[in-house]
Amino acid sequence: MHRDFFHMLIPYASRYCKEDLHMESVSIVTNGSLVKEKWLEQYAKYLDIMAVSCDSFDEKTNMMIGRGKGSHLDTFVKLSELCRKYNVMFKVNTVVCRYNIEEDMNAGIERVAPFRWKCFQVLVVPGENDSSTTLRLILDEYMRFLNKGVKEATKSILEIGVPAAMDDVYWDDESFARRGGEYEWQKEERKENADFDF
Repeated sequence: MHRDFFHMLIPYASRYCKEDLHMESVSIVTNGSLVKEKWLEQYAKYLDIMAVSCDSFDEKTNMMIGRGKGSHLDTFVKLSELCRKYNVMFKVNTVVCRYNIEEDMNAGIERVAPFRWKCFQVLVVPGENDSSTTLRLILDEYMRFLNKGVKEATKSILEIGVPAAMDDVYWDDESFARRGGEYEWQKEERKENADFDF
């Protein structure tokens, strides 16, 4: 992710989602390399969830996978601590592949204590995990919703707004619910102070 995109557009989008759209939950997915304490101190109030990639608790495995150059785990653990400090729910995303399939990650996961740990399978298997491409709302660097494999990306939400872009997003409600997509995803203080007008 480009530094300017992260430091300028992500804070703007997060604040816009909370203050203008009154979204009940805002999350970002990151490898954590650009997230610093000063950034979290300033913008954590606009985030509910930070999902961070961790495919192994062995740094050599991370380097084989292409995650960093030997310090990914230090960054990952520090970020879990910062998320707790600034009251952002910490989520872990793991892609299971040939390099980590035999690894027991339980001790490492217990150490960072995420509120949710999501494991992804690398290979799309028709009839098994192919529906997952329609279960997430994902924005690209141009702030367009991606319709992974179903349709073209929407126009940018900066150009046409979120409601208009959402009209052109394919969303599979039934599969989302069946796969456990509905869970507690809002910080406690937000639930207590929620007073949104729609």
